[in-house]
Amino acid sequence: MVASDRKAWALANAIGLGLFLAAAAITLATASKADELDRHIEFVNGTGTELTYVYASPSTSDYWGTRDYLGSSVVESGTSKIINIDDGSGACVYDINAIFSDGDEVKSWKVDVCNEYQLAYSEE
Repeated sequence: MVASDRKAWALANAIGLGLFLAAAAITLATASKADELDRHIEFVNGTGTELTYVYASPSTSDYWGTRDYLGSSVVESGTSKIINIDDGSGACVYDINAIFSDGDEVKSWKVDVCNEYQLAYSEE
């Protein structure tokens, strides 16, 4: 390999490495931006019955999971509670299952928790 070929090879490798690092930086910036999104939803209960459980999973999942986002608390009728629907996956679109003390369940599909701020339940 002649000196000019070595310089061309070194330059091509440097450019390739630079492009790789730039792509990696863009990927990291995008990932951290998704993690900075607000996933808090206000659950408003106007049903006359306590909201006792809230399950949520990314809409791409077929499984609700075992995490009750209310924990040991409830949302009494006529009140509301703000819950952070963030499972660490970076997802924004979730399916949410709200279960009331009388056994009624209300499923909300494809809720964009990064852009929607309230789910209200009322008697029909």
